Amino acid sequence: MRKPIVAGNWKMHFTADEASAVADQISTELVDQNYTCDVVLCPTFTSLSSVKNALVGTEIGLGAQNMHWEGSGAYTGDVSAEMILTSGCQYVILGHSERRQYAFESDEDVKRKVVAALTSGLTPIVCVGERLEQREAEQVEEVVIGQVAAAVENVDKDCLS
Repeated sequence: MRKPIVAGNWKMHFTADEASAVADQISTELVDQNYTCDVVLCPTFTSLSSVKNALVGTEIGLGAQNMHWEGSGAYTGDVSAEMILTSGCQYVILGHSERRQYAFESDEDVKRKVVAALTSGLTPIVCVGERLEQREAEQVEEVVIGQVAAAVENVDKDCLS
């Protein structure tokens, strides 16, 4: 069975210098700890380089907060899997509730991103969850199962271990 992941999504917080300082502090706190999970920091895109440098020599992973499913193209503001990989990331967060809500990402969009991440060698961290109205309508199980099923539809099972 795969090791659990504990990922810190920094959302839209911290400048590059602040992010580097926070990463330094976290890595100092975790040094010599015998944790049984993978620890991943997911700063903003503009802070990936400084956080990557702060994590050198640690076992802490680096992740991006989102990506586009295409390798390149006219997608202003988006980044590709290759761009994320060359920034030093091993992980990428996909399907976050905020992306689903504010950027209107669908299950199909998330699936395309999952396939692109896996194909490129990134480990996707797929977020699933219901909206408040779905919870109030007692649709939690249906929504979550649907999101998980959609995210891994037609994905080779060997890629999911």
